[in-house]
Amino acid sequence: LKPQNLFLTHRVNGSALVKVLDFGISKALEESGEQMALTRSQSLLGSPLYMSPEQIRSSRTVDERTDIWSLGVLLHELLTGRHPFESDSIPGLVFQVTMENPTPVRAHREEVDAGLEAIIARCLAKNVDERYANVAELAKDLEPYGGDSAKGMAASIAAVLRAPTRASFASLPDGVAVHDPLAPTL
Repeated sequence: LKPQNLFLTHRVNGSALVKVLDFGISKALEESGEQMALTRSQSLLGSPLYMSPEQIRSSRTVDERTDIWSLGVLLHELLTGRHPFESDSIPGLVFQVTMENPTPVRAHREEVDAGLEAIIARCLAKNVDERYANVAELAKDLEPYGGDSAKGMAASIAAVLRAPTRASFASLPDGVAVHDPLAPTL
């Protein structure tokens, strides 16, 4: 995830909606031949400013928590206009991301709520086990900062995470609406 992959649009009701337009390099569930060679390569794939420490070390070891890291970088950048790690070179950036603590949000903007700063710090934890396990957990903690339009979003996200197949969308809890782009329209 990086800013260039995010598109701001609006829902039919006028509320804001951010869409992810490009998933870039996705980790395949079943790797074969050429894909395996690509994953095993020592190339630096992705955008270093948004890469997690584990992604920098080896793309084979990443899971959804690497996206939590990227979201933390994006949130930091949205609030401060700066990256949590800044260097004049890629090797310097790699060192900072893998070895140093990020610059706290409130070092750039004192008025940011300490709770919101703590959420971002958790997203940017070097140890993946200290990060949010998934985006639903992150959304739950962010909900109080999102205003009325954010209420219930964490529950919707959690429901989608529990629905591994298209067929599962029919069994979501009452009140949770998920648009299935492959479903027939009436």
